[in-house]
Amino acid sequence: MKFWCFIILSVSFYMGTFAQESPLIKESRQTPEPETKLSYMSYQLVKRVNNVIATSNPDSVFDYYKHKLPKFIWKSGYYLNTKVGKDSIAVRIFFPNKGSKKHFQDKHLPVLIFYHGGGFVWGSLDMFHMLAQKLSKKLDCIVVLPAYRLAPKYPYPTAVNDCDMVLDWVFQNIATWGGNPQKVGLIGDSAGANLALVTAIKNNRNQTRPLAFQVLYYPSTTMVDTTFSSRSYFAGDKGSWYVLNKPLLQKIKREYLGKTPDTLWQVSPLYAKYKPSMPPTLIITAQCDPLRDEGEALVEKMKQAGVNVSHIRYNKTIHGFVSMYPLISQGRKALHDTQNFAKKYF
Repeated sequence: MKFWCFIILSVSFYMGTFAQESPLIKESRQTPEPETKLSYMSYQLVKRVNNVIATSNPDSVFDYYKHKLPKFIWKSGYYLNTKVGKDSIAVRIFFPNKGSKKHFQDKHLPVLIFYHGGGFVWGSLDMFHMLAQKLSKKLDCIVVLPAYRLAPKYPYPTAVNDCDMVLDWVFQNIATWGGNPQKVGLIGDSAGANLALVTAIKNNRNQTRPLAFQVLYYPSTTMVDTTFSSRSYFAGDKGSWYVLNKPLLQKIKREYLGKTPDTLWQVSPLYAKYKPSMPPTLIITAQCDPLRDEGEALVEKMKQAGVNVSHIRYNKTIHGFVSMYPLISQGRKALHDTQNFAKKYF
């Protein structure tokens, strides 16, 4: 029954939200970067994002499509909420299927810690619930989604410390929930990818328990005001913006860093020194994303350091596209590629 409700509502959503289109649609899909166009669905989202998004909160793009979908789709599955650590950080633990705690204790499932995006200043468990649940089912693993504390109330290094703490908690306690502490991977998107990477670097340098892998979706790798062309094309001061823009990036930097130097590797991991012993890494970038070039610069730096790193660029799409997988085909492809990558190490 839910399946057919989903089909009916999805068709209605498509027809009501996307079907009325100008004959000039192909021309308007051109981006500021020469010879670069958005896909039909990415264009439609960008067009509506520019109408509905609040400049103070880019995550409202996720709220926009979330509220267009029925609740059983975006907030479904098998999960529980708990709090961990001395600061009582909220975490949501997702399971790939239904079962009692005893049932999962016997499974020894691999574990994926998902550090969510949101520019270090936004984001919530509900906002990333749908993607976390999808990852749990797709990878047949437990997913731990922490609500690390956010700037400006909690500037750097609070989020980094929270992410470290959650990793330690998983290593020490996840067996109680049916997870295998010998098979723990990290995943993050945007600012969350920054935090996942910094957590992996620190774990590697401290020679604590090895991680199975890490997956970085369109990572934020530098807080320095760069001259990367993707920022010039897709985060300009004029015209449409592609989920992120220059004033917003400056706001994020100001509120997260405070007086912290922007070249510190713990906030700009592009400038970290990498060892070949880093966990296998998959980096995913979007062609029409201000953060594209800094993510791809990280790929090259890791390769030069001898890290086992893979990279996939998804063309004609935007920052945040994996979270928009119900609407954007590249997001579904990225999840499939994530599954293929993870199963080599899980």
